[in-house]
Amino acid sequence: RMHRCKTIIKYLFISLFCLNLNAFDTKSYDESLNVFKALLLEEKDPKDSVSIFTYLYDKTKKPEYLKEVIKILYNYEDFANLGFYLEKGSVVLKDDDEFLRIKIAYLLSKNSLYEALNLARNLTKIDNSSRSFIILGKIEEVLNLQNEAFKSYKKAYELDKNEINFLRYIKILTNDLEKTDEALKELENYKKENGCSLAVCSMLVDIYRQKNDFDMVVKICEELYENTKNNKFLDYILNFYITFEEYYKAVDLLKKYDYKNKMLVELYGFLKQNDEAIKLSKEFFKKTNDTEFLALEAMNLYEKNAPNVNQNLLKEILDKFDKSIKDLNNATYENYYGYLLIDHDVDYKKGIEFVKKALLKEPDSPYYLDSLAWGYYKLKECKKADEIMKQISYKFNDFLNSSEAKEHLEAINKCLNSGDIK
Repeated sequence: RMHRCKTIIKYLFISLFCLNLNAFDTKSYDESLNVFKALLLEEKDPKDSVSIFTYLYDKTKKPEYLKEVIKILYNYEDFANLGFYLEKGSVVLKDDDEFLRIKIAYLLSKNSLYEALNLARNLTKIDNSSRSFIILGKIEEVLNLQNEAFKSYKKAYELDKNEINFLRYIKILTNDLEKTDEALKELENYKKENGCSLAVCSMLVDIYRQKNDFDMVVKICEELYENTKNNKFLDYILNFYITFEEYYKAVDLLKKYDYKNKMLVELYGFLKQNDEAIKLSKEFFKKTNDTEFLALEAMNLYEKNAPNVNQNLLKEILDKFDKSIKDLNNATYENYYGYLLIDHDVDYKKGIEFVKKALLKEPDSPYYLDSLAWGYYKLKECKKADEIMKQISYKFNDFLNSSEAKEHLEAINKCLNSGDIK
Protein backbone atom coordinates (compact mmCIF):
# COMPACT_ATOMS: atom_id res chain seq x y z
CA ARG A 1 0.00 0.00 0.00
CA MET A 2 2.81 2.41 0.92
CA HIS A 3 4.63 1.51 -2.33
CA ARG A 4 1.49 2.24 -4.34
CA CYS A 5 1.14 5.66 -2.67
CA LYS A 6 4.75 6.46 -3.48
CA THR A 7 4.18 5.47 -7.10
CA ILE A 8 1.20 7.81 -7.35
CA ILE A 9 3.25 10.65 -5.83
CA LYS A 10 6.04 10.00 -8.31
CA TYR A 11 3.66 10.23 -11.23
CA LEU A 12 2.23 13.42 -9.77
CA PHE A 13 5.68 14.98 -9.56
CA ILE A 14 6.52 13.77 -13.06
CA SER A 15 3.39 15.44 -14.42
CA LEU A 16 4.28 18.66 -12.59
CA PHE A 17 7.80 18.38 -14.00
CA CYS A 18 6.38 18.10 -17.51
CA LEU A 19 4.21 21.17 -16.94
CA ASN A 20 7.28 23.07 -15.81
CA LEU A 21 9.09 22.03 -18.99
CA ASN A 22 6.27 23.48 -21.03
CA ALA A 23 6.60 26.75 -19.15
CA PHE A 24 10.28 27.07 -20.21
CA ASP A 25 11.24 28.36 -16.70
CA THR A 26 14.91 27.44 -16.11
CA LYS A 27 14.75 27.63 -12.29
CA SER A 28 11.53 25.68 -12.19
CA TYR A 29 13.00 23.17 -14.65
CA ASP A 30 16.06 22.63 -12.39
CA GLU A 31 13.88 22.22 -9.31
CA SER A 32 11.52 19.76 -11.00
CA LEU A 33 14.42 17.77 -12.39
CA ASN A 34 15.91 17.40 -8.91
CA VAL A 35 12.54 16.39 -7.45
CA PHE A 36 12.15 13.80 -10.18
CA LYS A 37 15.66 12.47 -9.52
CA ALA A 38 15.12 12.35 -5.72
CA LEU A 39 11.88 10.40 -6.10
CA LEU A 40 13.48 7.90 -8.45
CA LEU A 41 16.37 7.37 -6.03
CA GLU A 42 14.25 7.04 -2.88
CA GLU A 43 13.96 3.25 -2.86
CA LYS A 44 17.28 2.49 -4.55
CA ASP A 45 19.44 4.94 -2.62
CA PRO A 46 17.52 6.79 0.11
CA LYS A 47 20.66 8.66 1.27
CA ASP A 48 21.06 10.31 -2.13
CA SER A 49 17.34 11.09 -2.16
CA VAL A 50 17.73 12.78 1.24
CA SER A 51 20.71 14.78 -0.04
CA ILE A 52 18.72 16.09 -3.02
CA PHE A 53 15.67 17.05 -0.95
CA THR A 54 17.98 18.72 1.60
CA TYR A 55 19.61 20.70 -1.20
CA LEU A 56 16.16 21.72 -2.50
CA TYR A 57 15.03 22.82 0.96
CA ASP A 58 18.19 24.83 1.60
CA LYS A 59 17.82 26.49 -1.79
CA THR A 60 14.05 27.18 -1.79
CA LYS A 61 13.07 27.02 1.93
CA LYS A 62 9.89 25.15 0.88
CA PRO A 63 8.74 23.11 3.93
CA GLU A 64 7.48 20.23 1.74
CA TYR A 65 11.09 19.35 0.82
CA LEU A 66 12.13 19.20 4.47
CA LYS A 67 9.09 17.02 5.15
CA GLU A 68 10.18 14.64 2.37
CA VAL A 69 13.61 14.34 4.04
CA ILE A 70 11.96 13.54 7.39
CA LYS A 71 9.59 10.97 5.84
CA ILE A 72 12.42 9.15 4.05
CA LEU A 73 14.57 9.05 7.19
CA TYR A 74 11.61 7.75 9.22
CA ASN A 75 10.52 5.16 6.63
CA TYR A 76 14.07 3.79 6.37
CA GLU A 77 14.61 4.00 10.15
CA ASP A 78 17.60 6.33 9.98
CA PHE A 79 16.99 7.57 13.51
CA ALA A 80 20.60 8.76 13.84
CA ASN A 81 19.84 11.66 11.47
CA LEU A 82 16.09 11.94 12.02
CA GLY A 83 16.36 13.91 15.28
CA PHE A 84 18.40 16.67 13.62
CA TYR A 85 15.86 17.20 10.83
CA LEU A 86 12.90 16.99 13.19
CA GLU A 87 14.46 19.81 15.19
CA LYS A 88 15.01 21.71 11.95
CA GLY A 89 11.31 21.32 11.10
CA SER A 90 9.97 22.16 14.57
CA VAL A 91 9.03 25.69 13.49
CA VAL A 92 8.22 25.49 9.78
CA LEU A 93 6.30 22.18 10.12
CA LYS A 94 4.82 22.66 13.60
CA ASP A 95 1.27 22.73 12.21
CA ASP A 96 1.74 19.78 9.84
CA ASP A 97 -0.08 16.67 11.16
CA GLU A 98 2.15 14.21 9.28
CA PHE A 99 5.29 15.84 10.70
CA LEU A 100 3.80 15.71 14.22
CA ARG A 101 2.95 12.00 13.92
CA ILE A 102 6.53 11.20 12.87
CA LYS A 103 7.99 13.32 15.66
CA ILE A 104 5.71 11.63 18.23
CA ALA A 105 6.85 8.18 17.02
CA TYR A 106 10.48 9.32 17.26
CA LEU A 107 10.01 10.66 20.79
CA LEU A 108 8.36 7.42 21.88
CA SER A 109 11.31 5.46 20.51
CA LYS A 110 13.54 7.65 22.72
CA ASN A 111 11.18 7.11 25.70
CA SER A 112 10.47 10.87 25.85
CA LEU A 113 6.90 10.13 26.88
CA TYR A 114 5.80 13.49 28.30
CA GLU A 115 7.19 15.39 25.31
CA ALA A 116 5.33 12.95 23.05
CA LEU A 117 2.17 13.49 25.15
CA ASN A 118 2.29 17.28 24.66
CA LEU A 119 2.83 16.90 20.92
CA ALA A 120 -0.06 14.40 20.71
CA ARG A 121 -2.34 16.92 22.41
CA ASN A 122 -1.30 19.51 19.81
CA LEU A 123 -1.91 16.95 17.07
CA THR A 124 -5.57 16.53 18.11
CA LYS A 125 -6.06 20.30 17.74
CA ILE A 126 -4.49 20.38 14.28
CA ASP A 127 -5.99 17.10 13.06
CA ASN A 128 -9.32 16.42 14.76
CA SER A 129 -9.44 12.80 13.61
CA SER A 130 -9.98 9.40 15.21
CA ARG A 131 -6.38 8.52 14.36
CA SER A 132 -5.01 11.47 16.34
CA PHE A 133 -7.05 10.66 19.44
CA ILE A 134 -5.95 7.00 19.29
CA ILE A 135 -2.29 8.13 19.29
CA LEU A 136 -3.00 10.38 22.28
CA GLY A 137 -4.89 7.60 24.10
CA LYS A 138 -2.06 5.10 23.64
CA ILE A 139 0.50 7.51 25.12
CA GLU A 140 -1.85 8.25 28.04
CA GLU A 141 -2.24 4.51 28.65
CA VAL A 142 1.53 4.02 28.77
CA LEU A 143 1.76 6.90 31.27
CA ASN A 144 -1.03 5.27 33.33
CA LEU A 145 -3.34 8.25 32.75
CA GLN A 146 -6.32 5.93 32.43
CA ASN A 147 -9.10 8.50 32.82
CA GLU A 148 -7.54 10.64 30.08
CA ALA A 149 -6.97 7.58 27.87
CA PHE A 150 -10.64 6.63 28.29
CA LYS A 151 -11.73 10.11 27.13
CA SER A 152 -9.34 10.06 24.15
CA TYR A 153 -10.50 6.62 23.01
CA LYS A 154 -14.14 7.58 23.47
CA LYS A 155 -13.56 10.68 21.33
CA ALA A 156 -11.87 8.49 18.70
CA TYR A 157 -14.99 6.30 18.66
CA GLU A 158 -17.28 9.33 18.32
CA LEU A 159 -15.26 10.42 15.27
CA ASP A 160 -15.12 6.95 13.72
CA LYS A 161 -17.73 4.53 15.06
CA ASN A 162 -16.11 1.20 14.39
CA GLU A 163 -15.86 -1.79 16.71
CA ILE A 164 -12.11 -1.54 17.30
CA ASN A 165 -12.47 2.04 18.53
CA PHE A 166 -15.44 1.04 20.69
CA LEU A 167 -13.55 -1.80 22.36
CA ARG A 168 -10.54 0.40 23.11
CA TYR A 169 -12.43 2.57 25.57
CA ILE A 170 -14.53 -0.32 26.88
CA LYS A 171 -11.35 -2.20 27.84
CA ILE A 172 -10.11 0.85 29.77
CA LEU A 173 -13.51 1.12 31.46
CA THR A 174 -13.48 -2.54 32.48
CA ASN A 175 -9.84 -3.38 33.19
CA ASP A 176 -8.43 -0.10 34.48
CA LEU A 177 -11.30 1.99 35.80
CA GLU A 178 -13.18 -1.08 37.07
CA LYS A 179 -16.54 0.33 36.01
CA THR A 180 -17.91 -3.03 34.89
CA ASP A 181 -21.58 -2.08 35.24
CA GLU A 182 -21.10 0.92 32.96
CA ALA A 183 -19.11 -1.20 30.51
CA LEU A 184 -21.80 -3.89 30.60
CA LYS A 185 -24.51 -1.37 29.76
CA GLU A 186 -22.50 0.03 26.83
CA LEU A 187 -21.67 -3.46 25.52
CA GLU A 188 -25.29 -4.58 25.68
CA ASN A 189 -26.42 -1.43 23.83
CA TYR A 190 -23.73 -1.93 21.19
CA LYS A 191 -24.76 -5.58 20.81
CA LYS A 192 -28.40 -4.58 20.42
CA GLU A 193 -27.53 -2.15 17.62
CA ASN A 194 -24.75 -4.07 15.88
CA GLY A 195 -25.23 -7.73 16.71
CA CYS A 196 -23.23 -10.27 18.71
CA SER A 197 -19.74 -10.04 17.21
CA LEU A 198 -17.01 -12.33 18.49
CA ALA A 199 -15.02 -9.53 20.17
CA VAL A 200 -17.98 -7.72 21.80
CA CYS A 201 -19.74 -10.85 23.02
CA SER A 202 -16.48 -12.39 24.29
CA MET A 203 -16.09 -9.31 26.50
CA LEU A 204 -19.67 -9.71 27.67
CA VAL A 205 -18.99 -13.35 28.54
CA ASP A 206 -15.93 -12.34 30.59
CA ILE A 207 -17.89 -9.72 32.53
CA TYR A 208 -20.90 -11.96 33.20
CA ARG A 209 -18.55 -14.74 34.30
CA GLN A 210 -16.87 -12.35 36.78
CA LYS A 211 -20.33 -11.45 38.09
CA ASN A 212 -21.22 -15.18 38.37
CA ASP A 213 -24.19 -14.65 36.06
CA PHE A 214 -23.90 -18.03 34.36
CA ASP A 215 -27.32 -17.86 32.72
CA MET A 216 -26.13 -14.85 30.72
CA VAL A 217 -22.80 -16.55 29.96
CA VAL A 218 -24.70 -19.48 28.47
CA LYS A 219 -27.11 -17.24 26.56
CA ILE A 220 -24.31 -15.24 24.92
CA CYS A 221 -22.21 -18.31 24.17
CA GLU A 222 -25.22 -19.77 22.35
CA GLU A 223 -25.53 -16.55 20.34
CA LEU A 224 -21.83 -16.74 19.51
CA TYR A 225 -22.24 -20.34 18.38
CA GLU A 226 -25.23 -19.40 16.21
CA ASN A 227 -23.17 -16.61 14.60
CA THR A 228 -19.86 -18.41 14.17
CA LYS A 229 -20.76 -22.14 14.18
CA ASN A 230 -17.61 -22.59 16.24
CA ASN A 231 -18.01 -25.62 18.52
CA LYS A 232 -15.79 -24.12 21.20
CA PHE A 233 -18.77 -22.09 22.41
CA LEU A 234 -20.89 -25.22 22.85
CA ASP A 235 -17.96 -26.83 24.68
CA TYR A 236 -17.74 -23.77 26.91
CA ILE A 237 -21.42 -24.12 27.85
CA LEU A 238 -21.10 -27.87 28.38
CA ASN A 239 -18.14 -27.26 30.68
CA PHE A 240 -20.33 -24.98 32.82
CA TYR A 241 -23.18 -27.47 32.91
CA ILE A 242 -20.95 -30.41 33.86
CA THR A 243 -19.01 -28.37 36.45
CA PHE A 244 -22.23 -27.27 38.14
CA GLU A 245 -23.89 -30.67 37.67
CA GLU A 246 -26.60 -29.32 35.38
CA TYR A 247 -26.71 -32.63 33.52
CA TYR A 248 -30.23 -32.31 32.13
CA LYS A 249 -29.38 -28.92 30.63
CA ALA A 250 -26.30 -30.51 29.05
CA VAL A 251 -28.54 -33.19 27.55
CA ASP A 252 -30.92 -30.57 26.14
CA LEU A 253 -28.03 -28.63 24.57
CA LEU A 254 -26.53 -31.75 22.96
CA LYS A 255 -29.92 -32.73 21.53
CA LYS A 256 -30.70 -29.21 20.31
CA TYR A 257 -27.52 -28.95 18.24
CA ASP A 258 -27.09 -32.65 17.39
CA TYR A 259 -23.67 -32.38 18.99
CA LYS A 260 -21.36 -34.96 20.58
CA ASN A 261 -23.74 -37.90 20.34
CA LYS A 262 -21.44 -40.16 22.34
CA MET A 263 -21.46 -37.68 25.19
CA LEU A 264 -25.26 -37.59 25.00
CA VAL A 265 -25.45 -41.39 25.34
CA GLU A 266 -22.94 -41.30 28.22
CA LEU A 267 -24.98 -38.66 30.03
CA TYR A 268 -28.18 -40.71 29.69
CA GLY A 269 -26.26 -43.67 31.14
CA PHE A 270 -24.92 -41.52 34.00
CA LEU A 271 -28.47 -40.33 34.73
CA LYS A 272 -29.62 -43.98 34.87
CA GLN A 273 -31.81 -43.45 31.82
CA ASN A 274 -30.43 -46.62 30.29
CA ASP A 275 -33.37 -47.26 27.96
CA GLU A 276 -32.83 -43.90 26.24
CA ALA A 277 -29.07 -44.55 26.10
CA ILE A 278 -29.64 -47.98 24.51
CA LYS A 279 -32.14 -46.60 22.01
CA LEU A 280 -29.84 -43.76 20.92
CA SER A 281 -26.81 -46.07 20.75
CA LYS A 282 -28.66 -48.24 18.25
CA GLU A 283 -29.79 -45.22 16.20
CA PHE A 284 -26.34 -43.64 16.07
CA PHE A 285 -24.64 -46.94 15.23
CA LYS A 286 -27.06 -47.42 12.34
CA LYS A 287 -26.34 -43.88 11.07
CA THR A 288 -22.57 -43.87 11.52
CA ASN A 289 -21.40 -47.50 11.75
CA ASP A 290 -19.16 -46.29 14.59
CA THR A 291 -18.53 -49.34 16.76
CA GLU A 292 -18.12 -47.22 19.89
CA PHE A 293 -21.92 -47.03 19.97
CA LEU A 294 -21.97 -50.84 20.25
CA ALA A 295 -19.73 -50.61 23.31
CA LEU A 296 -21.96 -47.89 24.80
CA GLU A 297 -25.03 -50.00 24.14
CA ALA A 298 -23.37 -53.01 25.79
CA MET A 299 -22.50 -51.00 28.91
CA ASN A 300 -26.02 -49.61 29.23
CA LEU A 301 -27.59 -53.03 28.67
CA TYR A 302 -25.51 -54.34 31.54
CA GLU A 303 -26.18 -51.36 33.84
CA LYS A 304 -29.91 -51.57 33.18
CA ASN A 305 -30.14 -55.26 34.06
CA ALA A 306 -27.46 -55.71 36.75
CA PRO A 307 -27.28 -57.65 38.98
CA ASN A 308 -29.85 -59.90 37.27
CA VAL A 309 -28.04 -60.52 34.01
CA ASN A 310 -28.94 -63.92 32.60
CA GLN A 311 -26.65 -65.95 30.35
CA ASN A 312 -28.40 -64.99 27.10
CA LEU A 313 -28.18 -61.27 27.87
CA LEU A 314 -24.58 -61.64 29.04
CA LYS A 315 -23.71 -63.31 25.73
CA GLU A 316 -25.38 -60.44 23.80
CA ILE A 317 -23.42 -57.87 25.82
CA LEU A 318 -20.09 -59.67 25.39
CA ASP A 319 -20.74 -60.11 21.65
CA LYS A 320 -21.19 -56.35 21.30
CA PHE A 321 -17.90 -55.79 23.11
CA ASP A 322 -16.20 -58.40 20.93
CA LYS A 323 -17.35 -56.56 17.79
CA SER A 324 -16.29 -53.13 19.02
CA ILE A 325 -13.29 -53.47 21.33
CA LYS A 326 -10.74 -54.18 18.57
CA ASP A 327 -11.54 -50.79 16.97
CA LEU A 328 -11.39 -48.84 20.23
CA ASN A 329 -8.26 -47.81 22.06
CA ASN A 330 -10.21 -46.79 25.13
CA ALA A 331 -9.35 -47.64 28.74
CA THR A 332 -12.95 -47.41 29.99
CA TYR A 333 -14.23 -50.04 27.55
CA GLU A 334 -11.17 -52.28 28.00
CA ASN A 335 -11.60 -52.31 31.76
CA TYR A 336 -15.38 -52.76 31.59
CA TYR A 337 -15.14 -55.69 29.16
CA GLY A 338 -12.23 -57.23 31.05
CA TYR A 339 -14.07 -56.99 34.38
CA LEU A 340 -17.19 -58.66 32.93
CA LEU A 341 -15.08 -61.56 31.61
CA ILE A 342 -13.54 -61.93 35.09
CA ASP A 343 -16.56 -61.33 37.32
CA HIS A 344 -18.87 -63.63 35.34
CA ASP A 345 -16.25 -66.40 35.20
CA VAL A 346 -16.09 -66.33 31.39
CA ASP A 347 -12.35 -66.04 30.74
CA TYR A 348 -10.10 -64.80 33.54
CA LYS A 349 -6.89 -64.57 31.54
CA LYS A 350 -8.51 -62.73 28.64
CA GLY A 351 -10.18 -60.38 31.11
CA ILE A 352 -6.86 -59.67 32.84
CA GLU A 353 -5.22 -58.85 29.48
CA PHE A 354 -7.89 -56.22 28.71
CA VAL A 355 -7.60 -54.69 32.20
CA LYS A 356 -3.81 -54.49 31.78
CA LYS A 357 -4.34 -52.59 28.50
CA ALA A 358 -6.51 -50.11 30.39
CA LEU A 359 -3.84 -49.74 33.10
CA LEU A 360 -1.19 -48.89 30.52
CA LYS A 361 -3.26 -45.79 29.77
CA GLU A 362 -4.24 -44.96 33.38
CA PRO A 363 -1.82 -46.76 35.73
CA ASP A 364 -3.15 -45.15 38.92
CA SER A 365 -6.84 -45.80 38.35
CA PRO A 366 -8.28 -47.47 41.49
CA TYR A 367 -11.05 -49.06 39.39
CA TYR A 368 -8.64 -50.72 36.98
CA LEU A 369 -6.30 -51.88 39.77
CA ASP A 370 -9.33 -53.36 41.54
CA SER A 371 -10.36 -55.19 38.34
CA LEU A 372 -6.85 -56.60 37.95
CA ALA A 373 -6.73 -57.70 41.59
CA TRP A 374 -10.14 -59.37 41.15
CA GLY A 375 -8.83 -61.26 38.13
CA TYR A 376 -5.89 -62.65 40.10
CA TYR A 377 -8.22 -63.46 43.01
CA LYS A 378 -10.34 -65.52 40.62
CA LEU A 379 -7.16 -67.34 39.54
CA LYS A 380 -6.50 -68.01 43.25
CA GLU A 381 -3.35 -65.83 43.10
CA CYS A 382 -4.40 -64.03 46.26
CA LYS A 383 -1.00 -62.69 47.31
CA LYS A 384 -0.70 -61.00 43.93
CA ALA A 385 -4.27 -59.70 44.25
CA ASP A 386 -3.47 -58.30 47.71
CA GLU A 387 -0.28 -56.59 46.47
CA ILE A 388 -2.26 -54.92 43.67
CA MET A 389 -5.00 -53.68 46.04
CA LYS A 390 -2.27 -52.16 48.24
CA GLN A 391 -1.15 -50.08 45.24
CA ILE A 392 -4.41 -48.13 45.37
CA SER A 393 -3.61 -44.75 46.83
CA TYR A 394 -5.42 -43.57 49.96
CA LYS A 395 -6.33 -40.42 48.05
CA PHE A 396 -9.02 -42.57 46.41
CA ASN A 397 -10.91 -42.91 49.71
CA ASP A 398 -14.32 -42.73 48.05
CA PHE A 399 -13.53 -45.82 46.03
CA LEU A 400 -11.92 -47.71 48.91
CA ASN A 401 -15.04 -47.09 51.03
CA SER A 402 -17.40 -48.28 48.30
CA SER A 403 -19.31 -51.53 48.82
CA GLU A 404 -17.65 -53.18 45.80
CA ALA A 405 -14.11 -52.40 47.00
CA LYS A 406 -14.91 -53.59 50.53
CA GLU A 407 -16.41 -56.81 49.16
CA HIS A 408 -13.30 -57.49 47.06
CA LEU A 409 -10.89 -56.69 49.92
CA GLU A 410 -12.81 -59.01 52.27
CA ALA A 411 -12.79 -61.84 49.72
CA ILE A 412 -9.04 -61.42 49.07
CA ASN A 413 -8.28 -61.35 52.83
CA LYS A 414 -10.32 -64.54 53.38
CA CYS A 415 -8.40 -66.16 50.54
CA LEU A 416 -5.07 -65.12 52.11
CA ASN A 417 -6.09 -66.62 55.48
CA SER A 418 -7.18 -69.90 53.96
CA GLY A 419 -4.81 -72.50 52.66
CA ASP A 420 -6.23 -72.31 49.16
CA ILE A 421 -3.80 -69.74 47.76
CA LYS A 422 -1.03 -69.45 45.19
